[in-house]
Amino acid sequence: MVMKLVLKVNDLHDPKSKRKALKTVSSIEGVDSLAVDKEKKTLTVVGNIVVYNVVKKLRKLMNVDIEAAGPNKEKNEEIPITYYYNSDYYPYHWPSFYTK
Repeated sequence: MVMKLVLKVNDLHDPKSKRKALKTVSSIEGVDSLAVDKEKKTLTVVGNIVVYNVVKKLRKLMNVDIEAAGPNKEKNEEIPITYYYNSDYYPYHWPSFYTK
């Protein structure tokens, strides 16, 4: 599920701390987009993320509070179609979706 997380980061006062925060959060698997508002001192993370993992990583670097967390209503989530090929069922023939 695509989540939207808004974090209050009190240590966003210089470019170095902003760069550290963005680098840390962007390394987390499933992050689609990041946004920083220096006036409000907030960091917005959107993606297929676990809120606990994001907060845990950022709290190792700086003081972080959760302002809002929930499903992202702006983005419609599409479920990708995945085709599996199991050679046990088709030992000598390709499945029908490969032959078109």
